[in-house]
Amino acid sequence: HATITLEPEERDSVGPEQPSPLVLHLATIDTSIRYLLLPQLVYLRNAGYNVACASNPGPGTEAAQEAGIPFLPVSIARRLFSFRHPVTVWRLWRLLRTQQVRILHVHTPVAAALGRVAAWLARTPVVFYTAHGFHFHENQPRRYRIPLMLVERLLGKMTDHLFSQSAEDHAAALRQHIASAGAATILSNGVDVESFTHAAERREAMRAELGLVEQPVVAFTGRFVREKGIAELLRALALLRERFPQLRLLIIGGSLPSDRDPAEAQLATMIEQLGIQDAIVTTGFTDRVADFLSAADVFMLPSYREGMPRSILEAMAMGLPVVATDIRGCREEVVDGVTGFLVPLRDAGTLADRIGHLIDDPELRRRMGAAGQARARELFDERLVFERLFRVYRRYLPLEET
Repeated sequence: HATITLEPEERDSVGPEQPSPLVLHLATIDTSIRYLLLPQLVYLRNAGYNVACASNPGPGTEAAQEAGIPFLPVSIARRLFSFRHPVTVWRLWRLLRTQQVRILHVHTPVAAALGRVAAWLARTPVVFYTAHGFHFHENQPRRYRIPLMLVERLLGKMTDHLFSQSAEDHAAALRQHIASAGAATILSNGVDVESFTHAAERREAMRAELGLVEQPVVAFTGRFVREKGIAELLRALALLRERFPQLRLLIIGGSLPSDRDPAEAQLATMIEQLGIQDAIVTTGFTDRVADFLSAADVFMLPSYREGMPRSILEAMAMGLPVVATDIRGCREEVVDGVTGFLVPLRDAGTLADRIGHLIDDPELRRRMGAAGQARARELFDERLVFERLFRVYRRYLPLEET
């Protein structure tokens, strides 16, 4: 057989090269793109997929564009019920059709619901859904839990593959017929363990920067919303200050303008009432989470609801013992009595007791922190998450087609 080589002008006459099938990741807010999804998007792009992302526009999407991931702005109300949702579905339908999206991968509750309806209407070939924590959970009244499960079951019929971050959500999805065993994967959650391990070496410099040279430091990473257990966190701090007057609470995070919970104002009032103003150091939202965590001695997360909290994994990778509530996700990460302690929900007294025990015992802190770091390295390295994700992507869209 003769080999035919086309000259450049002859290649042009054959027609323009067809673009690779588009993989679009959809979330509600820009911070989800920036802090939760970006490493996955970059990994998929580097593996050979044509990847873009979409959410409400904001500062967080700049990081995606800087990383070479195209961003498509969409307007999505964060409330579960909003008169704007039908318009959003129509706009998403139009986006999916005009961009010829091959795979829509949805995240966060509202975007996941509206995106799947739009994809069903647009006949998008493949729809993935990552459940970062189902909205229904064990501590919810039945009048809320049952309707939410039924909605997830209905939306599951519009989903080709479900990724759950926690094993408990995976089991619930199968039990409630939200997904079938062959179309569901436990993705888990992960962090760049080595980057946090190396950040621990900057401990003394960070403590000096924060003015925390001798004081014991307890850290919390997250948003100031009621379901993160902020009230219990502050009450526990007030109790601990009676035993440890120099104790400091390092809060890494803040409130988003779109948060439904007016927790920022409530937080300020509560801090003043408890008289703990001088015990709190805040950073606001930051890209230096690892740096700030390096200054801490103990990490706590007293949430009411979680999926598979990344903040705990970051603390474990840093080598910190963790005190967290005994709920979905947290109990998959923290081994009670080994890498930290699990405490009952809404129990500031027990929370303070466990943290005080760790502050009193440096050797216990060291031992639990080392065990947590080893567990993070073995089970929660982000590369393991990427590999699980990639295996499923190859099933639905082999790289030969891209």
